[in-house]
Amino acid sequence: MEDLLLKFFGIDASQPTSAPPELLPASPYIETGWIVLLVVLAVFATVMAYRWAPAEVSWPRRIFLAGLRLAFFALLIGILLQPTLRFNLVDEREKTLILMTDVSQSMSLADPRVEDVDLQRAAYVMGMVKDRNATLSTIQKSNVEQVSRIDLVKAALRNEDLDLTGQLDEKFDLAPYTFGESTEDQNPGDDNETSQEYNRWVERLAATSPATAIGAAMDRAVNERRDPDGGSVKGLSDRVAGIFLMTDGGNNRGPTPESLMERLKSVGDGVPVYIYGVGLTKPRDANILGFTASSSVFKGDKVAAFARLKTEGLAGQELDVKLYIRPMGSNEEFEEVSRVLSEGEGELLAIAQDGIQERPVLFNFDADTAGNFELEVRVTSPSDQGNPAANSLKEADVSNNVKRLALEVIDPEKRPIRVLLVDEAPRWEFQYLMAMLGRDSQVKLDVLLFEGAKTIVKNDSLNPDSPYIGQFPDEEAIRDYDVVILGDINPAALQRAAGSAPNQPTARSNKQIVDGLHNFVALYGGRLVVMAGKRHFPAAYVSSGIEPMLPVVLNDDAAQPVGTEAYGQTEIRLVRTSDGQVDNMLRLADDEVSNRVLWGEAPPRPGASSGGGDVLEQVKPLPSIFWVADVEKIKPTAQALLVVDDESKAERFKQRPVLALHRYGAGEVMYMGTDNLWRWRKNSGEEHHKRFWTQLVQRMALPRLSEFDRDFRLTVNRAYRAGEPVRVTADLFGEERPQEINAVYTDASGNEKAITLRLSGEDSRTYEGDFLPPTTGNYAIHLVEHPGKPRYFSVVDTNIEMKDTAMREAELRELAGRTGGMFAREFELKELRDRIISDAGTRNVNAPEDHALWSTIPYFLLLLLVITAEWVIRKLSYLK
Repeated sequence: MEDLLLKFFGIDASQPTSAPPELLPASPYIETGWIVLLVVLAVFATVMAYRWAPAEVSWPRRIFLAGLRLAFFALLIGILLQPTLRFNLVDEREKTLILMTDVSQSMSLADPRVEDVDLQRAAYVMGMVKDRNATLSTIQKSNVEQVSRIDLVKAALRNEDLDLTGQLDEKFDLAPYTFGESTEDQNPGDDNETSQEYNRWVERLAATSPATAIGAAMDRAVNERRDPDGGSVKGLSDRVAGIFLMTDGGNNRGPTPESLMERLKSVGDGVPVYIYGVGLTKPRDANILGFTASSSVFKGDKVAAFARLKTEGLAGQELDVKLYIRPMGSNEEFEEVSRVLSEGEGELLAIAQDGIQERPVLFNFDADTAGNFELEVRVTSPSDQGNPAANSLKEADVSNNVKRLALEVIDPEKRPIRVLLVDEAPRWEFQYLMAMLGRDSQVKLDVLLFEGAKTIVKNDSLNPDSPYIGQFPDEEAIRDYDVVILGDINPAALQRAAGSAPNQPTARSNKQIVDGLHNFVALYGGRLVVMAGKRHFPAAYVSSGIEPMLPVVLNDDAAQPVGTEAYGQTEIRLVRTSDGQVDNMLRLADDEVSNRVLWGEAPPRPGASSGGGDVLEQVKPLPSIFWVADVEKIKPTAQALLVVDDESKAERFKQRPVLALHRYGAGEVMYMGTDNLWRWRKNSGEEHHKRFWTQLVQRMALPRLSEFDRDFRLTVNRAYRAGEPVRVTADLFGEERPQEINAVYTDASGNEKAITLRLSGEDSRTYEGDFLPPTTGNYAIHLVEHPGKPRYFSVVDTNIEMKDTAMREAELRELAGRTGGMFAREFELKELRDRIISDAGTRNVNAPEDHALWSTIPYFLLLLLVITAEWVIRKLSYLK
């Protein structure tokens, strides 16, 4: 019966079907209610026509005629119902295989092949050998030692023994794509082209794309090959046999392949992903992941620089890691200034393990010349003599062996740190601090002591060299300072200190003083250090105008200590937080081991002979202190650097903060919750106490010295990626605020170009502008209307494709396995080809065909037959 129906509708009866024909649900053009009404009317009209027929017409004949009439009405109503018959045919037409080739820059890597198996794999794909166990000659080895990944792919596609494109194109409708940052369809589109013409796209393959977007590429290819009729992915598995992916697996742009994985699995029988993994899983690589150092230091200071080194596949090798320097903008050769200190002064780094390792490396050198410089860290083999291009390590890529930074060395004689030290009484911490800063050649110190005699105040005739000033500076005068250290001061005394004076006839209110400090920090980028004491701070400053500036929340219930409590009877040990451990300000010894001993993070080190005649100095933890201020906690935006060591509290942020810091507008505010640090002088004298305060003052002042001039601030980042716009920001502190100001930048070749900075708002003092650097290299920029020192920045070519050069075998195997596909290396390519072909043969391609019954000629012939039969029988029965 099914064969008759197939022939009736003109379908080849030999074509297989997956199920018997089925009548699809009706799709009427009119609503169901009207259909029911028509049926009722048809039955009523038929009954009325034959119920009262003449008696001569027998009842059997009446019933037969009524049946013919009802059949006629049913056929008419059927035209409105549009009945359709579906034949579930199995179509044996070709399915599509999506062939996707990675053309990102990582595919251009010429992997240095050292292991025999890697050499044999490359030789096998290149057609030099046909057996994986074949022994390669010296010439063959040299020919495949550094073949690029993209050349291996091209060789695999051209290899006549593998015959990938030939056999796959014979079985499938092959749809070639290339992908990197974008996806390109390489389908020639002409079915009559010869095989040589068809494979012309293979010869054009070039790995030049700056990024890899595997997930996005697969998504686009799948969308283009989905059901062309419904535009839905539901028919995808009926038309696509799978995806054949040739890549190293480095996805660094857009969605991951895993985001498409579940959709490919859930569609029909699933769309498998077959993968040829290209490249080495463990390439030899020494990679400097990061490089940091202070942006500015003083001449004569020691510069600490940190780099993070990642190594892979270099077991048994020694690495020479060095730091170099040269003047900014100079074409001179870099000069070596330091070798890695992590494993001993000037020693080489020994790599013990073969897997991926990351380690920090530390450099120290003396900044003995003022100016702007460029630092460069390099990692090479000792035999390369500092030249990464020599590549004795046989790395896949040496561009990540070098990192650079800009460094400004400030001459303190030309621009010292201007510090204002303010306190009410000459307590111990004040006395030691004043003496230390007064002797420091890098500091120009002014002191305001409220309980000091008037005779100590600076006077041109009596004591012109005195550091003491007679009153608290106003907002204009305070801009001359870089750091203000505010001690244990009665707020009322602070107001009196800003009162009447011969050159200042009008006393200022406490609010004016606080507003001046606020603007000093928030607008002019000043640095404020607030040091607690036993008289007034912090208890007297709760709900004051100073409190919002602090990095800590003050305790409303805290009272100033009195009696013996003020002097303390319990030893208090301070510990560094995780933020404090990485802050150079709290580095009180040159070597890390001694530094950790001082902070109680390592056991004490007894004095001993080093074996070479030198005696290692005995190192003990810092002495305890006896008082800290009571504050509630640090603010969410602040960093706690030192806290009270209280082992009963597991969470370190709950420990009482003693040293905390946060940004406040353009500047910074530091809270010091003790005036007992002078006790560190026990046993070791001023060594650690002085070093701490010196580094604290430098830590607070140097960012302002680098970014700010007295009347303006000019800001750019230290480094930009090639193609990234440079954002320039300037703040003017004077009264005059034009709508536009001009800046000039100078590139690495000395070419100058002007840019315009525009006022960002009507009530703003900030000007903004941006430009796109034409080339990579070092740049300098300065304001035209406000001369001052230029700001320096660099533009680097950051290649994300070379950050991690390993082939991601584990991820690619998972992708293939979870979609029902297969992952293969070079020796398994034939097996992969046969697997693709065999998997495709096990899937049926359903191609249902729908045929409308109501619009066929037989349907209308049947309708005429029924009405004609009724008419003839009625005539024979003498009915009208």
